[in-house]
Amino acid sequence: MTFYKPIMYGFLPIDRIAHILKEELRDGRVRLSASAHRHIAQDHPEDYEFCLAHMAEAIENPTYIGKPPWQIRNFELVKKIEDHNLLIAVSLEQDHGSYRIRSSYRISYEKVRKRLAEKYLLSPKKG
Repeated sequence: MTFYKPIMYGFLPIDRIAHILKEELRDGRVRLSASAHRHIAQDHPEDYEFCLAHMAEAIENPTYIGKPPWQIRNFELVKKIEDHNLLIAVSLEQDHGSYRIRSSYRISYEKVRKRLAEKYLLSPKKG
């Protein structure tokens, strides 16, 4: 049996995220629990190495931020990395002072374009 350890990442860029989501957020670091780590490894094995390699970058500087209507307690951070898009689903509720990653996987350009068109994803960049 493989053991997946929890991983702590940096602080969530709450100013940019709160602006997009139009919600108040408290300061907090982002945490990948052992169970979420196992979920990514087992349910998205083809994306596992990519996700772990780029997760910190996606959290610190997401290309897009969104909250689809079917996600009541989560929001999404999407990072364009070379020829791929990485999606990280993050819980809106703080868990022991940190934001909990729920899942992470590659998301297709078609899904990103659709979510941008439907305004489920927005760019945090000004201008």
